[in-house]
Amino acid sequence: MHTIRRATAIFAGCGLLAAFTILPALAHSRLASADPAPGATVTAAPKQVKITLTEETDPSQSSITVTDASGARVDAGDGKVDTSDPDRKTLVVSLKSGLGNGVYTVHYRTFTPDDQGVIIGVYRFGVNAAVPAGQAKQETESGGEAGEAPAAQTPGKLPNTGEANPLSPTLPLIAGAALLGVGMAIRFRRAVALHRH
Repeated sequence: MHTIRRATAIFAGCGLLAAFTILPALAHSRLASADPAPGATVTAAPKQVKITLTEETDPSQSSITVTDASGARVDAGDGKVDTSDPDRKTLVVSLKSGLGNGVYTVHYRTFTPDDQGVIIGVYRFGVNAAVPAGQAKQETESGGEAGEAPAAQTPGKLPNTGEANPLSPTLPLIAGAALLGVGMAIRFRRAVALHRH
């Protein structure tokens, strides 16, 4: 009996282990932190915008730009993956000098090499101006492939698709792996029971 219970626990554990091993493999490169931060109000215009991501992003398929309230570009056009970051999790872009007070929007696109995941996001910060409530940050998953241009954003308006849930595509896989482990354990117990009879 102890052997059966031990084997059942092992099979169930293997199923759960497989389920949670799937999560890191399907992680997309999302915004972890930024300077200026989403929703922040600064007293002086920054010289650059730097964002840190949760996963490595492909330099050739990633971008970062900044626009003002009218949708005009206010960055220097040098947005790139920061080469000083060996993990390739940082995007940086310089801003034009003499930026006035107002709310500015950072647009970024990331591409995760491991799972071909594309994230298109925007966030806002203000220079001596408050960011409107509910408009600090937005991220959406894109069905695009490598080489696809970033989706256009309407100036002054965030996409209405809602912030992507990083677990939503993996929940069925987790459930399936867990059920597989339980099913294997049940079949093993039945086989042992039949063998004893």
